[in-house]
Amino acid sequence: GGGGGGGGVQCWVWCPAGGPPTDRASNHPANIPMGDEAAARACFIDQLRGPRVSRIRPARKLKSEGNRAFIAEQGATRWVPDFMLLHWYEGLLILEELEAAEGKPGHLQAAWWDEEMRSILNRERARNNKTQFGSALYAKRFLLHIAVTGKERYYRRKTSQEVEESSLVAGEDSGGSFGMQKIIGYLPPWEAWHNEKCGFYQDFYQVLWDSPYSEIEYASVENGCVSQKGATWEPDECLPSDLDPLRLAAKHAWIQKRSEQEHKQLADQKAAARPQPSDASSPKALKSPHGLGASSSPPPAAALVIKRERPNDVPAPAVKKARTRRDGTPLDQDLLRSDIGHDFASEGVEMLVDQVCSGWPKQPQDYPPGFKAAGPPGFCSRLCDCMDDRRAQQPWETRKSWLEESARSAAASGAVQAFAAQTQYVFRRGLNSGQCFLQPWKYEVYPDLTYAKAAAELATMLEQTIKVVLAHLPWNSLIVASHPVHVPAMAFLSADMDYKPLRFSARLAEGSGTTSLPPWFQLDADSGLLMVTRQPLPSELPLRLRVDLKHAEGKVAEASCGVTSEQIGSSSAPWCMAIAKVAQFYHDPNRLHLEPGVRKALHEHFGEIYDVGGRAPREVPLGAWLDVAARILRLLRSTAGAGHAILAAATPSIGAGGRPAPRTPTR
Repeated sequence: GGGGGGGGVQCWVWCPAGGPPTDRASNHPANIPMGDEAAARACFIDQLRGPRVSRIRPARKLKSEGNRAFIAEQGATRWVPDFMLLHWYEGLLILEELEAAEGKPGHLQAAWWDEEMRSILNRERARNNKTQFGSALYAKRFLLHIAVTGKERYYRRKTSQEVEESSLVAGEDSGGSFGMQKIIGYLPPWEAWHNEKCGFYQDFYQVLWDSPYSEIEYASVENGCVSQKGATWEPDECLPSDLDPLRLAAKHAWIQKRSEQEHKQLADQKAAARPQPSDASSPKALKSPHGLGASSSPPPAAALVIKRERPNDVPAPAVKKARTRRDGTPLDQDLLRSDIGHDFASEGVEMLVDQVCSGWPKQPQDYPPGFKAAGPPGFCSRLCDCMDDRRAQQPWETRKSWLEESARSAAASGAVQAFAAQTQYVFRRGLNSGQCFLQPWKYEVYPDLTYAKAAAELATMLEQTIKVVLAHLPWNSLIVASHPVHVPAMAFLSADMDYKPLRFSARLAEGSGTTSLPPWFQLDADSGLLMVTRQPLPSELPLRLRVDLKHAEGKVAEASCGVTSEQIGSSSAPWCMAIAKVAQFYHDPNRLHLEPGVRKALHEHFGEIYDVGGRAPREVPLGAWLDVAARILRLLRSTAGAGHAILAAATPSIGAGGRPAPRTPTR
């Protein structure tokens, strides 16, 4: 069913068609009278079954305890068994069936199908923007592997998916069981309930009996089929559970057929809603070569009609964006998009919070055009407090008893107790405070940090190299659009903060006389892209910058950059020369004790900016060099912090006799 915050879960409850509500299981609409001749006569001869003796009422499920539910209905509350409740959507399918069968022969009519029930159905259709609720999709999701049956199986049971149809063997008549050929039809419970050949809220199957019963005409029998000789409609509880493969096949066939019908009906409704072309005989019609009342080419874009929420709706004028706050101060810049600002006034917030409940939309007209309440749960009632986050939650909101499995909970508790008993490894804390947890004993065991220290040492060396390169950026390296230069923030961020900043902001370094950037230099606030828009004058260089790196909590680090007047080509670039020392240190296993797998993985990345064979740096643009250097720094920091080890899957080593060496050590 739907959810309603403080109002519970929307559902339906089964009640007698006449008289006060009751929670007695004998009033369930799936019950077939057994051993009571008077009840059987009233049920089958007088046709007192189905919607003539039972009905559904809207209710809200407030909480559950075991197999019971506490519901609110018509201003009163009471406890009912879980099986007396019905999914909200399934109840709407019942109402649709009653509406479609109203006054038609072959159906049990409901005296309680009145304006109240009709208004509920129409309201739900309007709220969900539907002309008809789809029963095929609901059956596929909720009933395909669930049998809606009688009280011996508590009205619903999960069907077996282990037995295949090919494994079924021929049956024999014995006792009250009779042989059958196959199942040739299926009715879901909301259709079978008001069908005069069925009349109980169960899955019903059209059974074709085996010889000699296949030659008998059952049309005049209370559950006989008019269109098929030798077949009757049988409730689910009359079919043994080993026929579940036949149940599944019949449901699949019904779902496919019903889905095709619903799609066709929807297509017909859309076709009927389209505007019809002008009459060919009208003088205003545009004649095509075939005499049709439409042109052979599509209408121009200006002639297209824009669909609006209501016919009298007019497009809203464009919102004019403010450049300052209401008090004249600059806007608060957005964290993610630097071109957006905000004017948030914290004054009076507490007073506005008090109006949340009273101002919450509770009717369709309270919502702006194009919006509505989620369905389920639907609109909040006048007494709902689900939107008030300041109140304490109710017990039924914090527990999901219907998910509780006693066996699983007991097993989990037993596992925790067994682990707590291993006192040589753990001891229990918090017995007095009630916040119990298990704490391991501390052992003086120190891991081997040789590889981690080596990775950290190389990372520090590369970090310092990146900082030196950023302090002397030739201006012409920032004007090449094909290799953009971004500030490698990781080189300036501490280990616990080295993730991409939300904002970059630059200013001139102290001692420059001003903090405003020159017009020819730009920094993208979102990505950290450095750009020069024109050749600076000699007097404008060198340019010393401070770039603030900001996370959600504000400024967390500062990067130093400098733009110089040198015009350097790739062959003499300082960044190419700077990497040589780092690469030589990396390639010397006697000086740097990296984990072998990590060393092999880094080899590929170092090869992009350093030629190992020629022992010389590669000629790469500054932007590409910084990208690779930042990537290597990220890998080194990850290895140093997490102790990563990478399996080096190289060619197998060769042992004695030319055979591959064993993968595991031998004694």
